[in-house]
This record gives sequence, C-alpha cells and structure tokens, in this order.
Amino acid sequence: MSLPLIADTAAEVHRLTIAGSALAAGDFRLQKLLPQLESLGAKAPVFSRIAQGVRAVTDETDAAKAGRALLDLSTLLTAIQYTQSQHGADGDFTPINTAAQSWTPTATGYRSLAAVVEALTSTGEGRLEVIRDAAQRGLFKDLRLMQPAVTALNDRFGELADFVTEHALPQFGPAIIPLLKAGFDPKGGNAHARRLRALCAVDKEEGRAFCRAALDEARKEVKVAIIAALKDSSKDFELLRTFTKDKSKEVRAAAIFAISESTDSRAQQSLTETFKGKDAQIAFYAAAKGAELPLEVFEAACLHLSGTDESGLISEATMSAISALAGMRTGYGDTRTQEFLKRCLNSAQVMSHQYTGSSIARAVYYADAVALDMELLRIAINLSDQALEWAFMTGYRRLPPDRLFHDLVGIYRKTPSGSSLDRMFFGVGSAPFSPDMIDTLHPGWTKAAIEKGAGLAVSKIAKVGDLEAREFLVAENAAWTGHHAGRIDMYATAIVRIAPALAADFLMARIEERFLNHSRYLLDAERLFELLETLPVSEADMVKSRGAILTDDWRVRFLKALRRMAAKT
Repeated sequence: MSLPLIADTAAEVHRLTIAGSALAAGDFRLQKLLPQLESLGAKAPVFSRIAQGVRAVTDETDAAKAGRALLDLSTLLTAIQYTQSQHGADGDFTPINTAAQSWTPTATGYRSLAAVVEALTSTGEGRLEVIRDAAQRGLFKDLRLMQPAVTALNDRFGELADFVTEHALPQFGPAIIPLLKAGFDPKGGNAHARRLRALCAVDKEEGRAFCRAALDEARKEVKVAIIAALKDSSKDFELLRTFTKDKSKEVRAAAIFAISESTDSRAQQSLTETFKGKDAQIAFYAAAKGAELPLEVFEAACLHLSGTDESGLISEATMSAISALAGMRTGYGDTRTQEFLKRCLNSAQVMSHQYTGSSIARAVYYADAVALDMELLRIAINLSDQALEWAFMTGYRRLPPDRLFHDLVGIYRKTPSGSSLDRMFFGVGSAPFSPDMIDTLHPGWTKAAIEKGAGLAVSKIAKVGDLEAREFLVAENAAWTGHHAGRIDMYATAIVRIAPALAADFLMARIEERFLNHSRYLLDAERLFELLETLPVSEADMVKSRGAILTDDWRVRFLKALRRMAAKT
C-alpha cells in the first residue's frame, strides 16, 4: 500500500477543511492526485474508494453537498491511516528520569516574565540588569523561565552567562538538573563548564558524581569546573594532584589553587612539591592566598627557581614569588623574612635591567618596608622608583604623618622626576585620595612636590588656602594645551578647591580659550562649566561680564551654569 500517497491526499483534504468546502470544487491539487489513485485502485480497492471520494468533492458545485463529501473523505482517510499505523516501540522498557521535588506555584503574570525571557534569549545592551532584577525578586523559581535560562548559558556576553549560572539557575532547585545534564558535552567549552557549576550549586554530591563521570573526555574549560567542584572533597584529593600534571597551564593553575585552599593534611606537602616544578611561581601565589607555609620552604623554592646556590642571582619570576611571600607573612615583625628579602633585592641590584619595577615594588609594599627597614626600602628604590609609590602607601597606613614625611621626603627629593612622583598621592591601596586624607598629610609634601614639578601630585594634596600651590598650578595649567584636556581639568578642579574666591577669572579664561581654539568641541569644556557652578555667588557679576564673547551652544551652556550659581542663594 502506498502510504505516502494516502498521506498526501489526507494533507490536501485537511487543507480544504480549513479553507472551506466552498473552495473544494475543481481543486487542482486533489485532481492532480486522481490518476495515481485510480491506477492503484486496480490492485487495491481501497484506492478506488478514495478516488471516488475525491471526485465527489471536486465535481460537486453545491457547497453544502461538497462539505458532506469532504467530511466523508476525511473520515475514510483517517480510518485508513489509523489501521495502517504502528503502536508501541521496539526495545526494553526503561525508567523515565524525573526530578522529584516540590515547589510552590508562582502567581507571576507572563507580562512580567516576557522581559526576562527576551533578556535571556536575545542580544543587546541592558539585558544583565533585567536578569539581575529578576533574580533579586525570585522570579527564577518560575518553571516557565527554566529553558530560556539554560539557553542563556551559551550567551556571548560571558558576564551574563556567569550570572545566570551562579544566581538564576540554582533558584529552580532539583527540577533544573535533568536539563543541565541533557545538553552536557564534556568536550564542550565554557557553556558546558557552566552547566557543571550550576549542577554543583543545586546538588553538590550529585554534581561531583557527574563530574567524575565526565572526567575522561573533559576538555580544558570543563576540567577547571570539575576542579572547582572537587576542591573541598577529601576523597578526591589525589585526583586534584593528577591535575597538577595536566598539559594545560590553566588546568594546572586551577588544581594548585584548589590544593592550597584544601583543609586536607596532604595539602602542604603537595604544594611544597609543586614549588620544585615548572609551576613554582603559580604555587607561590596560591600559597599567598591559602596555605601558611614555613619560611624555609619559600627560601628553598626561591633558590630553586634561581638555579643557583644561596649567593646566586634571583630571576624576575622569583621576585614575583617573593612579593607573594612577603604578602602572606603575618605579624610584620619577622626579621628573618626582612633579611631574606634584603638578600634577594641585593642580588637583584646586580641585574636590575631584567626586572619590572612592579614586582620589586609589591615586595616592598607587602613587607611593610617603611615601618620595618629603611635600608630595604632604599635598595628597592634604587632598583625601581615605583617602590617609593608603594612604600608611601604602606607608610600612610602604618606611620604617623610626621614620621612618614621625615622618613621618605629625602628619598622623594632625590628620586628622578617621573610619573611615580604623581602616582604616589593618587590613592592608598585601592582607595582614591579624599579630602580627609589630604588633611592628615604633612604640609611639607606639597612644597616637595612643587620643587619636583609634580603638577598632578600638587593638584591632589594641596590644602585649601595654599596660595603658593595655586600659583604653581595656574602656571602648570598654562603649559598644557591641546589634547591634554584631562590634565588641564584636574588642575582646574584643584585651583577651584584651593581658592574658590579667586578662581572665576581663571575659569573664564580657560573657557574662552577652549571656545576660541576648539569651537566645535563643547564637551571639552564641560568640566569647566561644572566648576563654574560651584563658585561663590559673589563672583556672578564678574563671570557674566566675561561671558559676552561666547556664542551659540557655548552661550547656552554658560547661562545654564550662571543660573545654577545664582540658585545657591
């Protein structure tokens, strides 16, 4: 029996049933099937009955009668298809995987979820904010968001995909587990690593079991996720150690960091062994974050990295490791650590051309050299003037203002002029310099910065009312033009802060200069207009008289600033 012909005929009848029997008369698609049906009718009578039904539909001009004929033909075709269809499937019965859990049905309307679905499945800006808001409101307990959330694991915007992994998918609970497992490929990339991370977040033990099963075929990204899942499992500690010999540096690093954070008694010995291999530098940083190891271990490892005996030179990689060593020492009074660092820096002094200043500077900062050993600081500064910047940060945290000034100002004055003299005062650690910090500094720092010609430093630390600093910055400002708009604006900000009553003439001169030389770039002067609004109201008349030269958009922006200045009354 020609089942495809019957299926084609049934499809055309279904089409006419939807279109209406009034369109059935003379339908060329049904008529096109008649020759084949009649030909097969000689061998199988059922095809003759189908052909008769088709003629009854296509030859009938009365819509009502055609409708009855169409219904009869549809019934016949349905019956034939039903009798010819197969029921059931070959093979053994297997249990259906289900997620046994209970949840509370949500009452959230689809209108609220539509924006979240679009953010999860589309592209463009602003999507992460929508998803964050939905996670905070607990909308990811709604099962209608489950599939779109899993789809978002493949999103090109990595931050969004990571947020969904860590904060959205765990809200679904165990119900999400089958979906995470279903699409997992151990040979996949970051999207499949995220599946593992989400699975472990929902059910740690089931996630670990799944990780172990995926281990043999796992690629780099998935291996890193597996390490993260197994890092606090004692029975998987030996497995973590095997990862430290992986071909991928990223995998080895992840394993070393996991071992350093482990509470297993074997962790210290394993990390010590890693110091002797090619990943010794990674092990240093891992130890600085996690394990607390004896100084002897670090000394031996540093000397191993240098490839020499105790009196030999120390490589740049070792210097980076030394900075991590200094960072993990506790108590700040460990003279043995200080002597070891001093010996390392003395070795580095012989071959200073091989070093980046940042490694040496970090060693000084972490060891609190200012508070402990000025000799160590001087050695470090001879190697890199960045060490002075880090030493100032250390001293600001640990020394009284007078002691900090007297210990460092001599070295500061002898340091060659350069960007580090400006950077010293831009922040302490990661915190920007604030007005409160300025008040705590010794006033001699401003004079020293003026002597060195460090304009940005003066703009940061000059105290209110310091007219010498103001005049210096006015002169410095005049020396910078053109594309140095950012530096000029920093000077202008400082000048207004130091003496606001004397700043009106200066600001208007700078605005007029920008207008005359860069008439198309109003945005270049935006900061100057903002500063203008902060001036005392007593300067309004003078400012107004100076603004006559401005035209067009510049004058509109000027008048807006003038109104805001006057509104302060």
